[in-house]
Amino acid sequence: MRKALLLAFIVSGCAIPSSPVETGAARPAPVAAALCRLGFRAVPLRTLASGHHIVDVELNGRPATFVLDTGASATIIHTPEAANFGITGEAIGSRGAIGLGGGQPASQYRIDSFAIGGVPTRQRRISALNLAQVTSALSALAGAPVHGIIGQDVMNEHRAIIDVRAAAVHLMEADSDPAPVRGRRC
Repeated sequence: MRKALLLAFIVSGCAIPSSPVETGAARPAPVAAALCRLGFRAVPLRTLASGHHIVDVELNGRPATFVLDTGASATIIHTPEAANFGITGEAIGSRGAIGLGGGQPASQYRIDSFAIGGVPTRQRRISALNLAQVTSALSALAGAPVHGIIGQDVMNEHRAIIDVRAAAVHLMEADSDPAPVRGRRC
């Protein structure tokens, strides 16, 4: 198998890397610069020992910490935390939530604002669900409370691109397809 790979690299003119992945090298971030020129804004992530990525958000103008969850279809606040962020009153809808731990009902609420690392989103509703198993484990690793999860609804809406190596998520703030932004300094 190694001989076949070697032959493929020789034929294609590519060098074989000395190690599977070279990490930690300080070099320019061409991906971040290219995404910036297309109108994306980079938001730093913090990587926990578990490999999960958490990010600072503002929910209804109040600071919070959420985990970026590519496997979650919706953005969710841990139910006991909802009132701390002005999420009160009657739910505007409900639906079921299914995860590795099974299923349970989730309520949807209107919100005034949701920003990820200073990037405003168009999110105007959030689901509330008991996330005790997730938030307690991740809060212990983070050394601070984790209040909820950012799901695919927000990531799809803002065309999220996650750079795991650089620990950043790139979000398209504008409601448009990515295109070069004239005069944008990155």
